[in-house]
Amino acid sequence: MSLASRAVKTVKKASDSGVIRALVRSWERGIPIGQFCKEFNEKTKDIKDGIPLPVKIFVKIGQPPVSYFLKAAAGIEKGAAQTGREVAGMVTLKHLYEIALVKSQDEAFVLRDMSLHDVVKCIMGSAKSLGIKHDSRRVWKVLRRAEPCPPGCCC
Repeated sequence: MSLASRAVKTVKKASDSGVIRALVRSWERGIPIGQFCKEFNEKTKDIKDGIPLPVKIFVKIGQPPVSYFLKAAAGIEKGAAQTGREVAGMVTLKHLYEIALVKSQDEAFVLRDMSLHDVVKCIMGSAKSLGIKHDSRRVWKVLRRAEPCPPGCCC
């Protein structure tokens, strides 16, 4: 039995009125509808059938991961099998900055109050772990000119 058909059957059990059935389409977006239905049924098992319950569901869809952007920029499908020994692809400084501009608005970077300089450094680390090369000398020159390093920086 496929995962989709299991989710549909679980949804049918969760609600006779059909309200939750609308969420089946959200499964296509990666929302674990089966898990939600199990938890909903477990929490409402003591409530008599037919009693209307107001339920609020919050879904936050984030941005794609840095690895997706790096692989797309390098034109590869997978990273290197042996990072450090083989090169999976190449990216330019422009690619790194475009990815950094998009990801700098990501919640993980905003909560840490990271500058664009620091976001580029993180992306460079991700590129290294994927086996994607970049012109590191040029990147460091531009980074040093773009923003002064904070006191105690190791670069």
